Amino acid sequence: MMTKPDFQAAIAALTAKFAASLPEKRQILIDQAERWKSARDPAALREAVAQAHKLAGSAGSYGFDPLGLAAREFEQCVRSWPDHIPPDSRAAEQSDGLLEALIQLFP
Repeated sequence: MMTKPDFQAAIAALTAKFAASLPEKRQILIDQAERWKSARDPAALREAVAQAHKLAGSAGSYGFDPLGLAAREFEQCVRSWPDHIPPDSRAAEQSDGLLEALIQLFP
């Protein structure tokens, strides 16, 4: 059976591993945001949403609650559109803002 100190050490190690992965996750989002903003490439938006979905599910578990909440907000915004494509320029600008806010929350 795992002792409390062993459990806490295991959680700390997992949290450190997750934190170490954040720069790569951030860069993926930056790259997809640039592709989306410059060419309105739907594949870039889908990839950004996929990354946001993963963050929304995991960030809060490791103590990065604001990051997880921002990821969920961006994901839900885009998933609310038919075919996950913004219906107009206002919606596209909204997704741009949410994605930028998400990127800024990375440590």
